[in-house]
Amino acid sequence: MGNIKATRYDIGAEVLSILTRGMYPDPKDALREYVQNGVDAGAKSIQIRIRKNTISIDDDGIGMDQTTLRKAARVGVSDKNPGKDVGFMGIGIYSSFHLCEELTIYSKKENNSVCYLVMDFIGMRNLLDDQKLKRANHEINSDELLDLQSLLEKFVVVGETTDDEYPNIGTRIELKGLNTEFINEFSDFKILSNYLREVIPLEFNKINFKHANVIEEKITQICLNHNAKFELVKLFLQVNNESEWLFRPYTDIEFNNNSSYEPVFVELKTKDHFFGVIWGCLNSTRNKISNKDLRGFLVKKQGFAIGDRQKLSQFLRPVYYDRYIGEVIIVDPKILPNAARNDFAYSNLRTILYDQISKGFEKFNLKAHEVQEYTLGDEQIDDATIKLNSINDKFTLYSKDANRLIDSVVEIRAVYKLISDRLERGSIRPERIKDAEKIKSAAKEIECAIEGTIKSLTEQSKKITIKQKQAPQNVSVKLASIGTFQVKKIEFNNLLSLLESLDILLSEDVKSIVSIIDERVVQSLAENEKQYFEILNELKDEFEKLN
Repeated sequence: MGNIKATRYDIGAEVLSILTRGMYPDPKDALREYVQNGVDAGAKSIQIRIRKNTISIDDDGIGMDQTTLRKAARVGVSDKNPGKDVGFMGIGIYSSFHLCEELTIYSKKENNSVCYLVMDFIGMRNLLDDQKLKRANHEINSDELLDLQSLLEKFVVVGETTDDEYPNIGTRIELKGLNTEFINEFSDFKILSNYLREVIPLEFNKINFKHANVIEEKITQICLNHNAKFELVKLFLQVNNESEWLFRPYTDIEFNNNSSYEPVFVELKTKDHFFGVIWGCLNSTRNKISNKDLRGFLVKKQGFAIGDRQKLSQFLRPVYYDRYIGEVIIVDPKILPNAARNDFAYSNLRTILYDQISKGFEKFNLKAHEVQEYTLGDEQIDDATIKLNSINDKFTLYSKDANRLIDSVVEIRAVYKLISDRLERGSIRPERIKDAEKIKSAAKEIECAIEGTIKSLTEQSKKITIKQKQAPQNVSVKLASIGTFQVKKIEFNNLLSLLESLDILLSEDVKSIVSIIDERVVQSLAENEKQYFEILNELKDEFEKLN
């Protein structure tokens, strides 16, 4: 026995079609691959232009000479550094194999002539289709199938041209004769720009996202501290007559009240190894990010997306995960994406990385829990202030009604206990502790005044003249000094809209059942519309705790 001796005929031409269909199921993935090549070549600015059935991609990278361009046509063989360069697998250049009739690349390197490479994809596809048909009709057998090397030699051309054709240092990629099946997809600016914002290492939007500078500078500095690099690129997109410089998709408008908490950062590292950085911004209210496409964390390797935003959801409480917008940025050269770019290739380091990500998310869990408690505390302080003011204002009105006064004492004690318990747990934000103490003090004063009145009423049998009691004036002043945070509560129209806001999927039958429960149970518990909305918000808090 001995090892087989492989020949060029052992790799059939059809492997190219099989590979590209499997690795690039989304036609837009071709743009991602070509942009990756530009970033790997040191490009700082890339421009994509789409006109009718033609796409051009220009970058200002270092360019290629004819030898390098010739190597780019190899299948599964690349000179790129797997750790540093994202597009290292030697197949990305063929990502548009099924999209267009012809791929042309012009490139100019410093002190070199312009060189070009032309791939006749329609010629390749027609030959392979003809080959399939002949084999189905038993006109040829497997030994007569064209091999991959012969296919490339027949349909790939490399050469040099004059600088007039392409005078600038860098690379231009042209996809000509787009397949009609994909023209509509590449003609929709919104769909295309949203896709590119997610998968390209774009700069942050410094005009519409107030944390943009802080995030860029912080991540850049952390990486520099570990001798790593956080790469960003400017990207211009033009689709027919619509054009725009693209940025990462994060803007203030994605958060409730157009605001989020300050970004949280976590370094992913062990004692002797640096993986990258997690950053995240928490919504300003206890609500999910409304844009489902942006809620949660996106994993990025050298800025390019790995998987989708649900990939890491198991590391954080679901109710908290959906209140964040953030990224897990991996810059470690030893962590490599798999071929489909939906995860990292299996290795011991990958296991350590995910362990660090799990530990890193503990900080985001704690932050969200703290905010949850603080905002609940704000609401309860505001509600307590309003309730005590109302009792204090009505004190004179009910000063001869012992039953109403006793009810007021019960309410006051409930307010006192609620605020006291929060203070003991440390679940009131520091700047509102004084307000909480004022509420406790005011509650005791009002309770004392009411109990005095109740005691007087019980002495009627002794025929003691009852003086009409006045609300303690210092209580009104004390309560008036408590500023409210005015936390915006979402008032849902009904129980069904509450459940839908939590992204709970309900069938039509279940919706009908929920409506009946709402009408016959929930609404019957409320004395008025305001109380009904309060019950709904309490239910929302309880439902969120279940996640």
